[in-house]
Amino acid sequence: MTEPIKVFISGHCRPCQRAKKLIEEGKFDAEEVELIDLETEEGFPYIEKLGLNKTPSAYRGTQRCRMSYDRNEPMLIIECPEDSDGE
Repeated sequence: MTEPIKVFISGHCRPCQRAKKLIEEGKFDAEEVELIDLETEEGFPYIEKLGLNKTPSAYRGTQRCRMSYDRNEPMLIIECPEDSDGE
C-alpha cells in the first residue's frame, strides 16, 4: 500500500481554498489524501523538511506531485511519480 498524498495549503492562499474545498468534498482522483495547513503546528515543520516554497503543493513521501483541475467538472487531479519499489 502506498502512503497517502499530502496536500499542503495555507489560509491566505486563494488557490489553496479551492483545493481544500474539493478535497473536503471528496472530489479528487487519488486513493488517499491528507490535507495539511502549513500555518499550523502540524504543518510548519514540512516547510523546511520538504523545502516547500509554494502552496498548494502535493507530495507523496519526498516526491513532488503535480496538481491541476479538471475543466469539465469540479475535480482536483493529482499526478505523482510512479513508485520506484516495483509494486
